[in-house]
Amino acid sequence: MTPYRVTLVYDDFPALPEGELDRLVAALAADPPAGFSCKQRYGAPVLTGLREAESQFAAIAEVAAEVKERHGLAFNSAGVEKPDEWLSDEYDQETAAHLVLAAVHRAKHCGVDPADLTRLIAALRD
Repeated sequence: MTPYRVTLVYDDFPALPEGELDRLVAALAADPPAGFSCKQRYGAPVLTGLREAESQFAAIAEVAAEVKERHGLAFNSAGVEKPDEWLSDEYDQETAAHLVLAAVHRAKHCGVDPADLTRLIAALRD
């Protein structure tokens, strides 16, 4: 498998209850996934490192799932600014993962059930 650079960012909007994000990030920083580090960048927690996987998308998905399972923090960005401007073979999978992370986060806050989100993706895929 190929190693892929993974960047995950947590945009605290809408904000978690006071102190909750600090607690989650402290636990993650103390025990990040193997080969990763967690730092603050522009006021947001950012996790970076390398993960071997079948694709860039899979690497991002695996790390995001691992962090959610171990630390309870659901990252909501892959750090892609202006994703509508990134349409190239080099960044396609990273941009797609970024958009899915953002969609899952927003759907949660809008009352959209994960099953409905999955149905929408499946319906439009074919």
